[in-house]
Amino acid sequence: TIYRDLVMGFGEKQDVLGPKDTDPLVKYSAKKQRFTIDPDGDDDDKRISVKSATSLIRIQHTERETWGSRAEFILTTVSMAVGVGNVWRFPYLVYGNGGGSFLIPYLMAMLVLGIPMFFLEQGIGQRFRKGNFHSMIEIDRRLKGVGLANAFVSTIGALYYNVLIAWSIWYLGYSFKITDLLWTENEARFWFHDVLEVSTGYFDFQSFNWKMMLFLLAAWVLIYFIIRKGIATTGKVVYATATLPYVFLLVLLVRGLTLDGSGDGVEFYLKPDFSYLGKPLVWSTAATQIFFSLSIGWGSIPAYGSYNDPSEDLQTDAFLVPLINSATSVLAGFVIFAILGNKAWQEGEPDVGKVVGNGGTGLAFITYPAGLGQLPGSAFWCICFFAMLVVLGVGSEFSMVEVIITLAKDLKWVKLTGVEEAEEEDVSPDTYGTSTDKRFTSLKLKKWRIPQPIFTAGVCLTGWIVGTLLFATSAGIYWFDFFNNWLAVSLTPIVFVECVAVAWVYGAEKFIDDLQVHIKTKIWKGFWCYLWKFWVPIILVAVTIANFIGTAQDPGGELAFSYLEKDGFIQVDYKEPGVAVALGYVLGYFPALILVVAACHEQFAMHREGQQKYNTNPF
Repeated sequence: TIYRDLVMGFGEKQDVLGPKDTDPLVKYSAKKQRFTIDPDGDDDDKRISVKSATSLIRIQHTERETWGSRAEFILTTVSMAVGVGNVWRFPYLVYGNGGGSFLIPYLMAMLVLGIPMFFLEQGIGQRFRKGNFHSMIEIDRRLKGVGLANAFVSTIGALYYNVLIAWSIWYLGYSFKITDLLWTENEARFWFHDVLEVSTGYFDFQSFNWKMMLFLLAAWVLIYFIIRKGIATTGKVVYATATLPYVFLLVLLVRGLTLDGSGDGVEFYLKPDFSYLGKPLVWSTAATQIFFSLSIGWGSIPAYGSYNDPSEDLQTDAFLVPLINSATSVLAGFVIFAILGNKAWQEGEPDVGKVVGNGGTGLAFITYPAGLGQLPGSAFWCICFFAMLVVLGVGSEFSMVEVIITLAKDLKWVKLTGVEEAEEEDVSPDTYGTSTDKRFTSLKLKKWRIPQPIFTAGVCLTGWIVGTLLFATSAGIYWFDFFNNWLAVSLTPIVFVECVAVAWVYGAEKFIDDLQVHIKTKIWKGFWCYLWKFWVPIILVAVTIANFIGTAQDPGGELAFSYLEKDGFIQVDYKEPGVAVALGYVLGYFPALILVVAACHEQFAMHREGQQKYNTNPF
């Protein structure tokens, strides 16, 4: 029986053969019922002795895919992190939370939460060579809820995030109309009436938007062709999705800074109001934005990390990707507010805040296009902007879908493209040693597998159908804002359990030691262990409490919408109804419920099996 020795990195370049071979790296003694591992492969006396088959990680009969190069991984994670939210969400958060003073909690959140958790999540995937669902099971069976919560959050995120791509494709297509851009006369009317066909509330499904259905289809087809063969295609596409946005950003920045009034816009963007630093919700907002932007807690980083070579210098990656992401957010703020400053100047409005509007999607699809529409050659600038939004959205969207596909791969539902599968045999304790883990005493892979392109097509088709039923209606914008506002609340409990699992259950020091075996660069063991064991959990608890208090004090945020009534086109401030608020709490805290239910289920299962102590981690 052929094994791949994954124990502490020993024998990573050769197959480990069974007891009939003359000089194997791993030997099994039937008499002593013990395995011995030779770390160096030189058959000297420096051997490690382990008792059971659970002390070996059994080979997966499909080889793990790997990135074609380190650049592919870096570009993919940058493309994942730098998304549409960097352009329309971050600048408005700065404006609404104290201006330049918001950068203080934001950068601190990046340093004490973003960078440590990016390192930890990438390390999980790289260490266990699996997605987060199976990686957490390797640490402790009761932690499988983390992977399930990741899958839930990524599924919901993929459904509503693709709506942003559909809208961007819609506007991009209309931008090629060189003269008379449709939104220049009345941008709010074009957005709310022509694009959204918006109704009066969450449950007012008065019309079906067939154009939105087609643009959603275009968005899902685009995602399918990018990820249909896994990282083999994704790793190539990211050379465009991770670099083109910076070309568009720089073009728009240079143009914006040369306009009259741009300086007023930039000053408005960065002018600090330090009184906001005394508000706990501002700090929790900064932390939530870091999680949202870096995709921490979504499951994407462990999934991508699992395709890494074990020698990947993840410590450097942990600083590089978050820094690029945050720098891009700040840069996007200059791009946005330079144009808004010019728009205020043209309208003779001394207060730039008066032209910003209500932020969010309105900033990206009403205010900013209106500002671009006033420029000479407006069609070109609109093409640059909406092409940038499409590319940014695609890079983040396929990372969420990849979480679902990686889970299916690890569950052996998907047949990997271009990989041969070996014959499957049972593992029995009579042959391979004593094991108390039933999954090792009778392991048999599923014989049926879905080809990856077909499974991916099924995921995308399902996403399109569900997304159409909810978002291609006159109430679609309400539900988009609902998911966008409430899903962020769900991330901190997931990240907290994930951090505690590695730092305290598995052991932060042991985790670093396992990674260090492969990596030449010295990992700052004391630094990371201190953050994971103390600072990060404490801060996460504080953020969770602040989020809960914030939503309790203002459970239904004010949403500004416009819609048609019998006497004309009017704009109203819409308060979320009580039913929507209740559903928001369910959505926001459902992942936490998944964690609890999964842990209790496994605990009861362990009790039924008569196991007082269960830990699948063989180290």
